[in-house]
This record gives sequence, C-alpha cells and structure tokens, in this order.
Amino acid sequence: QSLVGKALKAIDWLNVKVLAIENLKSVKSGKRWTFSRVLNRRLSHWAYALIRERLQQDCEEHGVRLVVKNPAYTSQTCAVCGWCERANRQSDRFVCKRCGHTNQADRNAAKNLEHLVMAGVYGLRSLPNFTSVAKATG
Repeated sequence: QSLVGKALKAIDWLNVKVLAIENLKSVKSGKRWTFSRVLNRRLSHWAYALIRERLQQDCEEHGVRLVVKNPAYTSQTCAVCGWCERANRQSDRFVCKRCGHTNQADRNAAKNLEHLVMAGVYGLRSLPNFTSVAKATG
C-alpha cells in the first residue's frame, strides 16, 4: 500500500486531463495453477482493486478523468500502422513486421491505449486501422 501511495504522490497532476489504464480485473480468473508456482504466488498478492480504487480517488481529487480500456493486443499491435501480429512482440522489444517501427513494448502498448482514448473505443478491434494476421489472411 505504501508503494502505491508513493507512486501516486509522484504524479504531476497539473497537466493530466485523462488517465487511461488497462482493465486487468480478470488477469487471475480461471488461471489458477496454469502458471509456475512463483508466478501463482505473485498473482495471489495482486492488489489491482486497491490500486484502481486509490487511482480513482486521486483522479477525482485532481479533476482527472480515469478511463479503463481493454488491454487485448495492445502489446502486439503497432502504434504506427495498426498491424497486429504476435511476432511483433519480442520480450520487452516491439518490432513491427509490417512497417518496421520499433519501441519498448510497454511504451508501444501505452501509445495504443492513448489511441483507444482518443478514438473513444474500448478495444483495438473497434479501430478502423486494426489489422491482424488472422484478419489479413482469413
């Protein structure tokens, strides 16, 4: 809890109008015993509800709109051309197989969340330029 508080105090709220977060509510549901023992232990201490609640409170205090978006495919989709392919994500690196755009994978995913907010949609599949390998070949 103190780590969450420290992180929230470090945010410069003056220039923030909208804050987008991924909907990670069901990150654990139906996953018990499908991960390694170490990862299952880490997930058992997952405090997503607490973090989201504290973030919501701070956003309300500072007049910032908090929006929750679907994280599906955000780390596999190119933030530049919209091409979605599992091979685009290589560990913590993102390299688009279509246009060659490179970035740190989490930064690319954050840019995709920004696109979702700007477009006013919940998930990437709702965007007109979203093209997956399955969609292109199917």
